[in-house]
Amino acid sequence: MKKETEITIKSGKGGNGCISFRKEKFVPKGGPDGGDGGKGGNVIFISEESIIDLSEYNNQRFISGNGGDGGKGNKNGKNGEDLVLKVPFYTEIIMDNHKKMIGRYEKVVLLNGGDGGKGNKSFKSSTNQEPLLAEAGESGKEAKVTLKMERLPGVGIVGITNSGKSSLLNKLTNAGTKIASYPYTTHDVIIGVIETEIDRVKILEIPDFVTLNKLEKFEEYVESLNVIIITIDANDRPEEKLLLIKTKLKGLLKKDVKILLCLTKTEKSPPNDISKMIAKFSKHNELFIFNSEDEKNLKKRIIDLTKVTQYNNANNAEPEEINHIPKIIQEKIRYSFDKRTKVVNITDPWLIRVAQGSNLSKPEAQLQFHNILNRLGYLKKLEQDQLFKGVIVKIGEIEMEFT
Repeated sequence: MKKETEITIKSGKGGNGCISFRKEKFVPKGGPDGGDGGKGGNVIFISEESIIDLSEYNNQRFISGNGGDGGKGNKNGKNGEDLVLKVPFYTEIIMDNHKKMIGRYEKVVLLNGGDGGKGNKSFKSSTNQEPLLAEAGESGKEAKVTLKMERLPGVGIVGITNSGKSSLLNKLTNAGTKIASYPYTTHDVIIGVIETEIDRVKILEIPDFVTLNKLEKFEEYVESLNVIIITIDANDRPEEKLLLIKTKLKGLLKKDVKILLCLTKTEKSPPNDISKMIAKFSKHNELFIFNSEDEKNLKKRIIDLTKVTQYNNANNAEPEEINHIPKIIQEKIRYSFDKRTKVVNITDPWLIRVAQGSNLSKPEAQLQFHNILNRLGYLKKLEQDQLFKGVIVKIGEIEMEFT
């Protein structure tokens, strides 16, 4: 079972806007018809009951789809496909030191895809009837995310090694856990699901922490249990082993935890011995025998106890404090000046996208971009800061001379 992992996620880049002009035989002044780019795909987390742990995620990198570029004839690009990641109920998502708990059947858009760039039709104005400018699509956002299961399953099987824990889990849940006659076959916590037409209960198999003295490793799992099933091998000093397990568990279990005993491997002992054993254990414990009839009874008992626990937890639950991840605030500084290199570096994201989406090697496009800088007050600001003609203006990766 995997209860914590780290992954990298990236939302899709927006598609580029198109520079195009309507060209038809009998339409001499067709005008711009470059379409807009499609929006990049979002990164979305959805919690589902069918997801039992985080074993599907192992330091991978997940990327949503990019938006398609705009085309001629006012054709807009296709939106990028969203990336949907499914997690268990009550998974905590940690990104940039901010936390978000995703509850039951909840949907969270963690990263928005980049906006699509505007085509040249959007730059048409009364003073610019033939725009040669367009926007590049906005880049997607990338982040490292830690996922943590905050609520562990409340039902668990414990017992001495080779006492039938894995066999019982497989019978109850069809988990497919490895079974062998040699000791210490199970090394990690295994998770399975008891399923009926109505109910669905997660159940853990916790490795032998008694004889291996590794209780500290599995303490968190044991402390989360509301129902604990102890497997006892009928042929291996059952009373002594039960006392040993209960001694180890003392002080760890919840006050109202329900303990069920399951006597295993009874077919290897004489019937009279088993009858005496059942009579003795039944006096102070709720006992089940590992056979097909009692398997049904045990499964029903686990489901009933789980329903009671869920009802009590719902009534006693405190409202959760949810820290929403804030949207990224874009920097307000419009440009910086490097005195050593005499380069003005414009940092306005929108202007960078227009520069990237346009062919500024053409003099006409340069003039139109110059007019935008003038309209937005950049040229006046440069003069006020005594940055005179001849300095290099850098917009993203594109350089122009201030004239």
